Amino acid sequence: MYKALDIAIYTINHVNKSNSKITNLKLQKILYYIQAAFLCEKKKPCFSDPILCWRHGPVIRSVYDAFNKYGDKDIPAQSYVTKIISENGKLKLAKVEFNENIISYQDRKLINKVVEALMVYSPWYLVDRTHEEAPWSDLKQYNEEITIESIANYFANNRERIYGQFNN
Repeated sequence: MYKALDIAIYTINHVNKSNSKITNLKLQKILYYIQAAFLCEKKKPCFSDPILCWRHGPVIRSVYDAFNKYGDKDIPAQSYVTKIISENGKLKLAKVEFNENIISYQDRKLINKVVEALMVYSPWYLVDRTHEEAPWSDLKQYNEEITIESIANYFANNRERIYGQFNN
């Protein structure tokens, strides 16, 4: 299982390589659908970070915090990731070069499939779609966790939505 931030950086870089653009809002929705894809296709989560119910749909707080400095602007390609490392028995923050190979080739293929299917949609269209889906709409208050079980159960019967087929 990966860290959501690593999947986010991989996604941002993949989008930038294809000359497309991605905002934090759009990234959040795509990460939610990547998690759904892993639960449906691989029967396991992609990342362990919780997904929260926020006003504009599902959000991974750690990823939101990392990229909120961009506001509603496009996020550029990311060469480095900030990690906590131990040096001489002390913890410190360090910039570490991002290596996409920490994500297996097969997992990158599945991520790419989700990203490429959803990149054609605006962030606000994706917000509206997530609001239609039970994992988000069934929750009664913001900041409640959208559980892995609720995502797996919903998308087991709505798999096409993961790949941008929202009208089926």
